[in-house]
Amino acid sequence: MPKLVANDLTLFQTLVTAVFPGASLHPPTSAALRAAVSRLCAESAYEEGELWVDKVMQLHEIANIHHGVIMVGPAATGQEKKMSTLIDSR
Repeated sequence: MPKLVANDLTLFQTLVTAVFPGASLHPPTSAALRAAVSRLCAESAYEEGELWVDKVMQLHEIANIHHGVIMVGPAATGQEKKMSTLIDSR
């Protein structure tokens, strides 16, 4: 899921449900990383929105399996802050 743009998530979830009935998609979980992201948000006065933290968690998953990462999205939506938060959480 982290490789997909927001517009494609619904289509992806529909396809997964159609091809694999009963399967569900689980967001990446790492209690230690989530706690580190929460701490860094508090220290940096970032608003700790659930969607934003989920994107940091997804970025972590992608960075673990790929050599390079390209983040896309509209300007001023926090791509650089997500990356720097992930780097600082390690």
